[in-house]
Amino acid sequence: MKPFKVGDRVTVTNNGEIRCIVMVRRITKRFVELHNDSKWQPDGRDRFPKVHDPWRRESIRHTTDTDREVVRRVRYAGRLRRTDWATFSVDDLRKVNLLLDRLEKRRAEK
Repeated sequence: MKPFKVGDRVTVTNNGEIRCIVMVRRITKRFVELHNDSKWQPDGRDRFPKVHDPWRRESIRHTTDTDREVVRRVRYAGRLRRTDWATFSVDDLRKVNLLLDRLEKRRAEK
């Protein structure tokens, strides 16, 4: 694994699931500090593991394009969930439904 550098984007994972993408703020001999004020060991493991939850395996890794895509997908889905659809006109809702139908057909063809 290549070492982390200041300004690198890293993915924080919990048991393999992506929690967030954060930038590296500083690096010392003993730890890597992120912009969310969390500290990690230089090899990517949690600097202060949770003793009360031994199954929780948090770590950081270099961000990949797949990580960015997963985070974007989750954000877009959350925005759709929070949308107040009652404020849209019937014509706008019909257009959204047509677009969703086209996307589902395209996905089914793959």
